[in-house]
Amino acid sequence: VACANAAGAQVLVSLHFNAYGDQAVNGAETLYDRARPFSAANQRLATQVQQHLLASFHAAGWPVPDRAIIGDNTSGTPTTTAEAAAYGHLLMLGPALNGWLKTPSAMPGVMVEPLFITHAVETDIAVDAKGQQTMAAGIQAGIDAYFAGTSQPRARAQASATA
Repeated sequence: VACANAAGAQVLVSLHFNAYGDQAVNGAETLYDRARPFSAANQRLATQVQQHLLASFHAAGWPVPDRAIIGDNTSGTPTTTAEAAAYGHLLMLGPALNGWLKTPSAMPGVMVEPLFITHAVETDIAVDAKGQQTMAAGIQAGIDAYFAGTSQPRARAQASATA
């Protein structure tokens, strides 16, 4: 967050991989924060990234399920402390809270969880160069669409971003 703020970034996109005890659980989800002054932009960015990521996976022949866009305060993400539970947001995306998070991001942002590394097929996608390129292309297309103000998913053959 500090690096994104210092760089004057227009958006913050944080990429994480999901995991779960039940190895059958899979799919892509994108989280955003509803409590920020730019919550509408957060939601629009999350929608674009999620739609384009899934379109990219599907165009490559991987039917990764849509787990939706999710508000970070309703994601059910486990916390390690009572203070974190009381805060109720992801530090990467959440608002300032005295004594907890002094300097939040200054721009719209999302946390993308494109695959579950505990799901065998999705692990194969994550470690495959084509899978990484597919993720990067989908995320980039979503960011491009956010800035262009469009809503139609499009698959990209290549992305300038690297996974």
